[in-house]
Amino acid sequence: MADWDPFAVDDAPVAETSAAPAAGGGSAAAGRISKEDLDKVVEVAWNHVCQQAPWQKSPNPRPDLEWHTPTTSFDNWQHKDVSVEQGTGIAYVNINRPDFSNLMNDSVLVGLIDALFNLHWRPDHRLVVFSGSGSLFCGGADPDTDPDTILARAPPQPHVWKHIEDLKNAALKAGAFPDGNAKIGLLLKMKMWHSWMTLPQFTLALVNGSAMGDGVGCVCCCDMGIALRTAFFTLTDVKVGLVPAFIAPYVVSKIGTGHAKRMIASAENMSAEKAKHCGMINEVVDSVEDAHKMIKDIAEVLTACGPRSVEAAKQLVIGVGGMPITEPIMFYTGRMLAQVTVSDEAKDGMVRLQARQPKPWEETPIAPLY
Repeated sequence: MADWDPFAVDDAPVAETSAAPAAGGGSAAAGRISKEDLDKVVEVAWNHVCQQAPWQKSPNPRPDLEWHTPTTSFDNWQHKDVSVEQGTGIAYVNINRPDFSNLMNDSVLVGLIDALFNLHWRPDHRLVVFSGSGSLFCGGADPDTDPDTILARAPPQPHVWKHIEDLKNAALKAGAFPDGNAKIGLLLKMKMWHSWMTLPQFTLALVNGSAMGDGVGCVCCCDMGIALRTAFFTLTDVKVGLVPAFIAPYVVSKIGTGHAKRMIASAENMSAEKAKHCGMINEVVDSVEDAHKMIKDIAEVLTACGPRSVEAAKQLVIGVGGMPITEPIMFYTGRMLAQVTVSDEAKDGMVRLQARQPKPWEETPIAPLY
């Protein structure tokens, strides 16, 4: 059986194959596929692909918010390992395990997932700052944590379970779990990163110290990064025979294929200046106080931007990022423009502009707490 090639082509007529019996007593040629049959298989597969025409489908960068139900709200926040502060138009989300290098255990994961879902439902927040407590931003995933314990901390409701089952089946069908054992915790962690990247707010990583492993993923899922000059960034998975698979799409999206290959394949310990050079970080500062001063300037700039237009702009960029410039992409950009043009925000903005009045979203400036 080990020598059987399912794609082997037998050019000889099937009727004429009277080869010597194989070791098991059958004919060695019996398991071979004739060229005629193989051509039929290829034709059927090709016709199916042409009917599906995945290359003609527009991207869908909208978030999936059916896989979790928050265990708490911002106004009654219960998590200890993830802290939340709110100001006018702004929210601060901190990983709060300074005594454990801000490693992401099950408590941190559930806290972050709850924070992300709350943010998706809070259009009044327009700027979100992610950071870490203590001297490190995030030391990565906690090696002592099994992601499946997420389910114990946040048991899904029945309708959520159904959605998770659908996700599990889709993941198995796509080959995400080759052994057939779908790990729900890992699946939810995959979804967490996508929910982070697709937040409707402008997101900013205030990197108060070094970021490792999943900490780099946190930075790459944000729209902008400000790092202390003393911070370092590294992905060390290859040193233990692994790869940072779940965060790789976001790292590549952030810094490009060339820089990503260097960082991921060499496990380089990258300085803040190098991180800025490759685009992971936008600004390097000497202190957290300097970072907060910069955040005030960013808040002033964002106050002038329509919040729903910012959300649409993020969807637009995610939708066209890395895609070949084809007609479906052109049509997708046209659809995005049409949706924004007829929005209430666009109409109000034009009316106020013609009347030389402040736009509705400018009337309440974003007010950072620091």
